[in-house]
This record gives sequence, structure tokens and C-alpha cells, in this order.
Amino acid sequence: MMIELPALRIEEKFHGNNIVHLIDNKLILESYTVSRSRSQVNIEANGLTYIIIKNKDITPDGDYILLSKRLPSQEDINNNILHIKQWIKHPKLSSYLPQDIVNNWNGCFNFKEEDLAENIRGLRKPQIGAIHKILGHFTNADDIGTIVLPTGTGKTETMLSVLIANKCSKLLITVPSDSLRTQLANKFISLGLLKQNGNVSNDTINPIVGILNKKFSDANHLNSFFQKCNVIVSTMDIVSGSFHEEKIVMSDLCSHLFIDEAHHSKATEWNKLISYFDKNKVIQFTATPFRNDGKILDGKIIYNFSLKDAQDQGYFKEIDFLPIREYDRTLADIKIADKAVEKLRADIANGYNHILMARCLNHKRAERVFSIYSQFPDLEPVLIHSKIPNLNVVREDIVNKKHRIIVCVDMLGEGFDLPELKIAAFHDIRKSLPITLQFAGRFTRTSRDSNLGNASFIANLVQDGINDELSLLYSKDSNWNTILPSLSLQATQQQVDLQTFLHGFSDLEESKIPFQNISPPFSTVVYKKESNTWFPNNFEAGISNYDQYDHKFFSLNRENKTLVILLGSRHNVNWGTFSDIYNIEWDIFIIHWDTVQNLLFIHSSEKNGNYEKLASAVTDNDATLLSGINVFRVFYEVKRLMLYNVGLRRGQGKDISFQSYYGGNIRASLSSADINSNIKNNIFGVGHRDGEKISIGCSRKGRIWSYLRGNMQELTVWFKDIGKKLIDESIDPNEVLKGTLEPKKISTRPLFFPYYVDWAPLMYKEIESRFEFQISGDKFDLANCELALVNPTDNGELKFSLSTENSDILFKINLTDEDFAIEKLSNVLCRVTYGNKTIDATEFFHQFPPRIGFVNNSILDGDEYIEFNEDILRFPKENISTISWDGVDLNRESIGFHPRVLTSIQYAFVTYLKNDNNKFDIIYNDDNKGEIADIVAIKNNINEIEVDLYHLKFAINGVVSNDINNLYQVCGQTQKSLNWYFRENKELINHLLKRELKKQSVGQTRLEKGDINELENILNIVKNHKPIKFRIFIVQPGFSKQHVSNSILDLLAVTANHLKIMANIDLKVISSE
Repeated sequence: MMIELPALRIEEKFHGNNIVHLIDNKLILESYTVSRSRSQVNIEANGLTYIIIKNKDITPDGDYILLSKRLPSQEDINNNILHIKQWIKHPKLSSYLPQDIVNNWNGCFNFKEEDLAENIRGLRKPQIGAIHKILGHFTNADDIGTIVLPTGTGKTETMLSVLIANKCSKLLITVPSDSLRTQLANKFISLGLLKQNGNVSNDTINPIVGILNKKFSDANHLNSFFQKCNVIVSTMDIVSGSFHEEKIVMSDLCSHLFIDEAHHSKATEWNKLISYFDKNKVIQFTATPFRNDGKILDGKIIYNFSLKDAQDQGYFKEIDFLPIREYDRTLADIKIADKAVEKLRADIANGYNHILMARCLNHKRAERVFSIYSQFPDLEPVLIHSKIPNLNVVREDIVNKKHRIIVCVDMLGEGFDLPELKIAAFHDIRKSLPITLQFAGRFTRTSRDSNLGNASFIANLVQDGINDELSLLYSKDSNWNTILPSLSLQATQQQVDLQTFLHGFSDLEESKIPFQNISPPFSTVVYKKESNTWFPNNFEAGISNYDQYDHKFFSLNRENKTLVILLGSRHNVNWGTFSDIYNIEWDIFIIHWDTVQNLLFIHSSEKNGNYEKLASAVTDNDATLLSGINVFRVFYEVKRLMLYNVGLRRGQGKDISFQSYYGGNIRASLSSADINSNIKNNIFGVGHRDGEKISIGCSRKGRIWSYLRGNMQELTVWFKDIGKKLIDESIDPNEVLKGTLEPKKISTRPLFFPYYVDWAPLMYKEIESRFEFQISGDKFDLANCELALVNPTDNGELKFSLSTENSDILFKINLTDEDFAIEKLSNVLCRVTYGNKTIDATEFFHQFPPRIGFVNNSILDGDEYIEFNEDILRFPKENISTISWDGVDLNRESIGFHPRVLTSIQYAFVTYLKNDNNKFDIIYNDDNKGEIADIVAIKNNINEIEVDLYHLKFAINGVVSNDINNLYQVCGQTQKSLNWYFRENKELINHLLKRELKKQSVGQTRLEKGDINELENILNIVKNHKPIKFRIFIVQPGFSKQHVSNSILDLLAVTANHLKIMANIDLKVISSE
């Protein structure tokens, strides 16, 4: 039988902290003989005698003596139960000094490389690369070094190798959590895999490791603790939170500082610590070179092993993405759990020793999800979070693989080395790229000693509030194995570009403000230069009262032609008079010369905006301010521009500014009179350019600004983009704006016929599920309810209904001299929840007043009335198309679902669309409450996705006539549908998917052509920013093209004008012949 003798290990408690020295590993004896006497047991193996005694006062002769609680019997020995308390004597048992251990490391390390094909253990390629870079960095370091190694590629063995190879005399390591401190300390205590892999000799003495669990109250105690150790491991919280005197001791004693999982370090904590250490002895280790708190990771990236490299070289398992789509959160949890457990059982059946982890947002969610997994007791599900009892016991059981299912709240991110974690069930996803990358790495790591398959990620495709880059991951058939490395490479390159930019500046350590943390709002004035030189060192002559500033710092990046000036002024506090208490107000100037376009950009936090003197100083009077009408060229190619501030200057010099409304298109809504009489003074708006949302503003005086914020390198890129447009003579600045519109407060309703009512424009900025209407116990979001006018007239009460598939709730708008009020006419309880608020429907509609459109081309928002005083030409009769409606019941509009009405207008038109098999990929019946249109038809073309919205309406009394009532409602629906043009394109497809899934749940479908997989594919394509081209149709067989009246043509003209102005869409009309 096998006998296990304990490791030779010296441990010391020191003021609540631990010091551990592992002198020799535990010993396994497989072949041995046993003899005994009354006072001892002798075990002979491999020519050595190991003596076990129970009385330490009686020590026999021998080199290997162990103290036991009692002498083991033969049965104890057979069962490997020896009751050993400690080693009494051992040839290696000695009190080692830290420096003696460092001396022992001389020549111990070698770069033996792993070769899996030959079954040779050793260091991996990324580890060897990182070690060489660190050792080289230490020879001439001038900054903090950053090592980027994806999770699972071996950061710990890299740190251990550097410790020995560089003979670091005293190494301090900070980690982000208690659990990771324990894990990392244990690795350093034993030197991890270095001896096993043959990268250090077996004679190499392990370091003495101090585990700093709590702060010292006395700097002398801390000094003594550090003096005893080769390596000290602690958390960033403890080290950064230590007293000033203690940090000085740490810095003086430690030859090197390693920051592990540096992306977790909060900027404030990091800065508290790093300022005490020489930067040339600090190395950061991270899986991603950007912090979780969004701040820039300081230092210089000296080695970057990308996620793609890790995949290509086999250090990561592939990821199988197994999605579900469910809009109901409770059902989504059940479906995710079922699919995850199904995958776990399949993996186990295939011989893989996999573990499933279900990730939840918080404790409450975790407990709810755990109740689902509790239905699978054979898989031993366990719940772990910070508030559960016996947390350490649960952690130990997880490490010992006693549970196949773990439900947690971010508890397994660090501190758990479990390669068997291979199935991730995302009940709540991570919404930032850095954390997603780290999280994925926990599941894709490989292990040469375990039988492991690919990683599997299960998640709901319905995800709100994630950015475009992450939304690509949560798409049907998305390939995480290609998308995740691409996102990581892009984000890492951004950090590399910034660090390269910052390293072009000099003397940054003297700046009171870290350059990497400067994140200004983007703004500039621009000057045109003629010569090809500049004189940045002359800037002092261009800043008034420069010598009077209390704090002055500047630095020049000569390669990137960027000058940064920081100026600080002391100001007395306004609550007293003190000599040593004051405020410091800082200003920044960023001056950049774009040599390609020969433009000088000046950004400053100063409010006066007059930089002529500064521009002249740094260019030797060779600077001409770009101002006037041409500044408005910055709006070139901005699509879907929403103007929020428009300043016009009249000829008499009076300035007038108006605020626009979400969903309006001011640029195309102003009258000719305004264009001729007003001078554009300043404009600010939000729109899209090249698939990205942008904000841009400018003034006639030359200032240009944006809502954007970014680092200084990103600012200079923005400068260049702005400059290209300013000097492009092909851009006509007069196309930027064509007028303004003016809302008026009214107390009586407009005496025009209202023909549509729509949600408040601000509601369209949110996803449909943001607003939930609770009516008689049922819940509806915007996808399943709508607003409709009730008995509209040109002078009666303004009534509207909130309509769902189950009920109609009536409301009335009352206008007064002071305000407007919403009155509920139906005796039905209706409440609305949005965000964290739940309020009565009347209060909700007062906060978000419905928009009512009138036939005179005007709108009413609450009590604000806007008339679009535009010259509208009658809709051309020749632009109306016709088809045959033979055999169609013109009184029946909808196909329905069960049963289907085969004589309806909608059925006839769907058949018409189907006749050309290649015309559309998808034909979708969106009829009913909450519709975008009656029919939505989609075609995925080479360069764009074509989306046709068809609005159908039955004929009054089922006959063709010139009754204008045939057109009111369908024209209103047409104008309402334009809101989808301004929403995120993916929201339109999500709307269709959501409504189709609801129909499928009752055994029906909205898809007249195509299937849900094709719809999912369209969503994936849209997420990749393929543009959508909208076409909008009115289909009304209730009037005749040949005999159409002027009143109908005029109403069509109002709708056509609205579409053209708002979105440059030409209205299509289909009628009877």
C-alpha cells in the first residue's frame, strides 16, 4: 500500500498574517518495509529510514524523524493514516534567510519549452515570449511594463519564472480578491509547475512567501514581516490602503512589484500605490489592457499575446454558442437551464468531466435561478454568493469538483482554477467587453491532465442595453471563436495606439495630472497655415498672463505634432479666508498641427474661445481662422440629422434660438422666408455617419464641438476628420439647414381634421419593452398595443384610445390657458411602468403626451402646436399604381390567423407580392395592435436590405368611391410608421421576431413567406451595420385612380410631403383602376 509523508513546511503567524516556507514536497512511498518498537515505527524505503515517534522529548538517532499523535498501527499504515503532526528532523530542515534563497537561484532557471507532440512538459510559447520581454524590459525600463496574456495561457508560471530567472530579491504581488490571493500564494509557495516541468532544478529552494491578510498597525511590524520574506502576496485594497509610512517601507524593501489581474484595479487605488514605487520595477499582468472601471491602464505594453494567437496555438478550446430566444424573462431562465443541463448531460455521456456554471446578476436573481436547477438533484447543484453560510466550505467543495452545477453571482471570475468549467449559462450577461473577454477565458482554457471538450455558452438572444460590438455575440449562429478575438484585437490596438501616442511626450512624471486620464469633450477651432513649419515652444507669448498661473506644465509630442499645456490657478474658497486652504482651477490647451492638411487645431477648456494670439504665436503669424458659412461643412454626410439647437441671426442683429423635438427633421422643414431672411449662427445636432451615431455642432465664429469625449489621441483623430470637411470646396454649406420651426402654446384645439395619433416621440428612443401597460391584470408593451383616434372631427373633442387585443381605454385631451390635462373616460384601471416608476395612465400621458397629426400638415404635442407652413403640391395622379381587385371583398381588410379570410384585401395583396418569387425573402403579416404596417416585406440585396411597409385599408361599405374617410386612417398609419426609420434598425427586426414568437406560441404564424431562421439571419446582418432602405406604400382599393378627387390627392400630398421631408422617402400609392 502507498504511504504519504507530509511536506516539509515551516509556517509562522505574524500579527494576523502568515509566512510560509515549503522546503520539500510531500513524499509518496510505494515500496517500503515497516518495523516497530514500543517508542517508534521505522519505515525503510529507497535506502532511507523514516522514523515516527510520539514523544518529542525522546529523539532517536536518524536523519528523518516525524512526530505523530500516536504510533500508527499496521492497519493505519495500510490505510495511509499516520496522524503526523510535524517533522522533527530532516536534512533540509533549516532556517533559511531570504537572501540565501535568492543566491540559490543563480543558474537554476532554463527556458525548456513544452512540446505536446513529444509529451514534453515545459513553458508555453506565450510564457517564454513574455519572460524574455520582461527580462529585457528590466535592463532599460523607463516606465511600467504591461504583459497581456489571455486568461488560461499561464500568467502565474510567467511570474514564477521571472522571479527565479531575474533573481528578484523581494517581490510584492497585488491581486484583486481574497480567493485569488490564496490561490496565487499557494503557487509561489511551491513554485507551481516549474519543477514538475523541468524549468528549474529540484534543488531550487522555494521562496519564503508572506501572505498579507490584514494591514499592520505599526510600520516596524510591517518592516519585520517583509524582511522575513522573498515574496509577499496581498490584495490591492490592503496595500493601497496602508498608511503612508508603510508604503514607504514597502517601496524601500521591495525590488519589484507585480500587479496581477491589473484590469481589476480601480484607478484611485492603483494611483494610491503606484506613486510610491519606481516605475521601472513594476510589471502589470492582465488578460485585457483596459480596466473594468473604464479608465486607461497606465504603463507600456511590452508583450501582447492576442486572443486569436491563443486560439491558433491551441491554448483555448472552441466555443459552441447555443442560443435561445425568449422575451419573457421567467420562461427564458427555464429555457436556458434546460438547454444547459441537456448539454451537460450530453458532455458527461461523451466522457467529458465538465461542470456547468449559471451566471446571475445579483443574489435575488441567483436564488430564483437556483430553484430551477434544484430540479436536477443528481447533478448536485450548489448556490454560491457572498451572503451564503459556510462560504469557504462551499468554495472548497467546488474546487474538489463535488458539484456539477454552480449557480453564482460573479464568484468564479478569479480565484478558482477549474479547467472543467466548460458550460456557461448566461441568465444575465456581462455588458462590457473587458469582462466578457475575461469571463470567456475561464471556460476556454485547456488542461493537459484532463479530458475536456469544447466550451458551451448558452444565452438568450433577446438582450437589452448592450452595445453594437457585444450584440454581434448574441446573434443567432454567431461564431464566438471569430468575433471575440476580433473584438479583443480591436480594443487592444486602441490601447496600444494610445500608449504609443503618450510615449511621444516627455517629462510626464512631472505633471500633476496624468496624461492617460485626460478625457476632454471634443471641441476645437481650426486655422489654415501656409508654411510647413511651426513654433510650439513660443506658446507662452500667446497666453495672456501666463506668468501669473500658480501651476504650469507643458509637454510636446514632436512626432505627432501635439502640444499639451496645463495651467492651474489658486482661488480662495468662498466660505472663509485662509492662507493654506484654496481651490485650484485647471485649464488645458491641446494644440495639434495636421501637416497633411496644413491645419492647426486648438482645443481649450477656457471659456473665452479667442485663440488668435496663441495661434499666431505657435505659427509665427501664419494662421487664418476658418470661420463663417464654410464651418457648416462639418455636417456633410451626417444622416438622420436631428437638430437640437439652432441659432439664427436676423438682419437687424436679433438672435433667436429654438429647441427641436425628437423625431423632427428641422433641416428640411423651414420655410423659404426663413432661409432668405436669417443667417445661420450656430447649429447642434445628432445623426449618423458611416453607420455610427455622432453629435456635432458649430458656430459661425469657427468653434466646432461634439458630445463626444475621448483621450487625446482620439481627439487628434477627430481633428483630422473635421479638417477634411472644412477645406473640401465641393461641399455646399448652405445645404445644412433650410429653416426652423416654432412650437406655439395653444388653449383651444386646432380647427382641422385630426387623422392620426401616435406615441410621444421620446418613447421611440427606447426599446419597446421599456414601457409596460398594466390593464385589468394583463401586461402589454409597445409591441402589443397602440393609440387610435376616437370619432375624430374638425372641431369636436380630441379623444383617443389605448387599444390592445383585449380592450380599448378612452382618453380625452383638455386644453386650458395654463396647461393641458389628460382625462380618462373609461372605468378601467390602467397603470404604466417605465424604468423604476409605476404611475397612472393619465399622469403618464401628461408626461408623454401623444402626438396628434392634422390634415393641414400640423401636429399637436400636449398643448404645443406646430404648423409646417410649406408649399405642398397636389399628389401627382400619375404616381398612383393600380392592380386588379377582382374577386376581393373590399369590405374585408385582414387575412386574420384562424380562420384565414381568403377574400380579404390583405390576402389578395400578399398573393400579389408572392407572384414574383425572387422579389422578397420575407413577407410578414404584422396586422393587429402595435403593428409597424399591415405587411412588411424584406429583401436582402447585395449592398442594402430593402424593407417595404404596406399600409392597407378596407373600402367604406365595400365600394370604390371618393369618400376621403377611406384615406384618413391609412395616411395616419403611414406617417406613424416613419418612426421606425429613425430607430435602430435591429429594433425593427426584433419587433417582428417578438410578435412572431408570440403567434407561434399559440400554433400560428405571421410569416407568409420565409421562416423565423431567415428573420434571425436578417437581424444578424443588420447588427453588422448593413443599411436598410425603406419604401412605404398606401394600398387602398377604395378609390379609383381614374376618378380620384382633388381632396384625396391633397391628403396624399400631405403624407407624401411628410415622408419626403423627414426621411427622403417617396410615398407609393396603390389603388383601384
